[in-house]
Amino acid sequence: MPATVVVYELPADERSDTAELSASLPRWPGPDPQSFLRPGDGTMRRGEIDGDTAASVYTAALSNPDALWRVGDRVVRLVVDPVP
Repeated sequence: MPATVVVYELPADERSDTAELSASLPRWPGPDPQSFLRPGDGTMRRGEIDGDTAASVYTAALSNPDALWRVGDRVVRLVVDPVP
């Protein structure tokens, strides 16, 4: 498992606004994205997570290929990449 992951927040697609879709999505297993994401390129934000939390987030992301997550009452697209 990676010791560090980079998380990219991409714009969610239009279908992410439906309550039905939101209820079927997994909860984000990491810290609140607002606490670690910083401005990146264009509309994308990025941040890093380290340690045991990085391993948990990475494992969960492997089972969520659409990268759509529930964070509180929002749906966000968070892509997780391991840092070599």
